[in-house]
Amino acid sequence: MSNYQKIIYILFFLLIETSISFSQENNDSANAVYNFPHRITIKTYFSSSDLYYTLRDKDAKFKPVSIIPNSKSNIGISFSYKSFGLSYSKRISESPYIERKYGKTTYSNFRLNYFYKNYGFDGYIQQYKGLYYKNPQFLFPDFSKDGIYPKLPNMSITTLGYNSTIKKNSNFSFKSIYYQSERQTRSIGSLVLMISTRLSRIKNDYAWIWRMQ
Repeated sequence: MSNYQKIIYILFFLLIETSISFSQENNDSANAVYNFPHRITIKTYFSSSDLYYTLRDKDAKFKPVSIIPNSKSNIGISFSYKSFGLSYSKRISESPYIERKYGKTTYSNFRLNYFYKNYGFDGYIQQYKGLYYKNPQFLFPDFSKDGIYPKLPNMSITTLGYNSTIKKNSNFSFKSIYYQSERQTRSIGSLVLMISTRLSRIKNDYAWIWRMQ
């Protein structure tokens, strides 16, 4: 997909999101948080994500080797009702030339979140399949950057994670950030405590550091 096509996608989905999320005001604007009258929000969105794994030799005899996915651009859809939200996104395909040079990456991201008063929870499942060596010259001395990069087409990385958040100021709106079902009418700050954890599983058909595709 060309850069021109990506720009068209972004503008199109921004327009859809604006039309779906729009509603008239009916609350007192003196309040720090304004609640929109609708309880259900559906929107599309464009995002960018990245993944970077580096293998380092603990004895420092070899230079670090990194693997990354092809493409960072994602397109998704989200649904929220009151304090609950669901979203799903996937990777936007690259042009045939880019995929031939760096390989094809498939990506999916499913998220479930809940935000109520001063507490928030965000859980997710991410999956990548198909990566390539970012710096293959450290493994293959004859490699040229003008050529085709060594690939790991069957490598998959699955990540489970969650973020748990507690805020002190009830006038600071989580929903205005995640769901757009509320609007922050005044500039408000808050002390926020976040606890995050994740677990990743890397799977491949062979010892990926030694074999070139």
